[in-house]
Order: sequence, then C-alpha cells, then structure tokens
Amino acid sequence: MTARKLTRVSETMEDYLEAIYHISEEEGGGVKPGLISSRLGVHKSTVTVALRHLDALKLICYSPYQEVHLTVEGFKHAESIIKRHEVFYRFLKEVLEVDDELAEQTACRMEHALPAEIVDRFVEYVSKQIAIKQSDRVAKEKKSS
Repeated sequence: MTARKLTRVSETMEDYLEAIYHISEEEGGGVKPGLISSRLGVHKSTVTVALRHLDALKLICYSPYQEVHLTVEGFKHAESIIKRHEVFYRFLKEVLEVDDELAEQTACRMEHALPAEIVDRFVEYVSKQIAIKQSDRVAKEKKSS
C-alpha cells in the first residue's frame, strides 16, 4: 500500500510536503517556514496555515517559530510523490522526448491529478519500460564498442 492511499492529501498539501522534503535534503535537517515560503512563492501566513493542516494530519511535526520536520508517514508520502514525479518526468523526456520545461510542468500536474491506483500501475509499467530501454541502450553500446 502506498503512502498516498494511507492519507488523502490535496495537491497543494503535496506540494508543501515535496518542498519540505527537498529543502530538508538540501539543508540537512529541519526546515524553516521562511524557506518553504520562498520555495513555493507564497506568503509566510499561507505557509503557517498549510503547516498546521499537515501537522493535524500527522505528516509533519510543527510548532510556531520552530523548524519543521517530516514524520515517518510524511516522509513516506513525500517520497511517493517524488517517485511519481520522477517517473512521469522520465517517461515524458525519455519515451515521448518532450523538452525539459514542458516535461517538468506536465509531470507536476500528472503526479497530483491521476487516481492513486492508476498512478501506481503507471509507475510500475513505466519503470519497467525505462529499465528495458536502458538495458537495450547499454547492449547496443557494448556491441558497437
């Protein structure tokens, strides 16, 4: 069962989870709300409302004026969102050969818009197809060497 099935979260809240995850990875720890505000281009008061909501869902640990941390479930949920995004992006880039900007924008829309069951099946299918395509590319390179 994916994290997405465990807790239904809106697209906007998923964007916050993604931002918290990425900033935490970049900064190496807790996340200051101001960094989330800058990353998402929203007012700090908007971030506060979102953080309270995510805290109520037990996806983050939040206290006013403190750094934000993902909970275990929040971390799993964020990783699930990011994996979906990466698979959609790679599919658009590597299979459909869409340019970077359009692939990024479209992947962001797709990761949130499709039902979890469809996303899970698509991710599984595309992951296999990309692995096959990479394997074929490596085999061709070895033959030509």
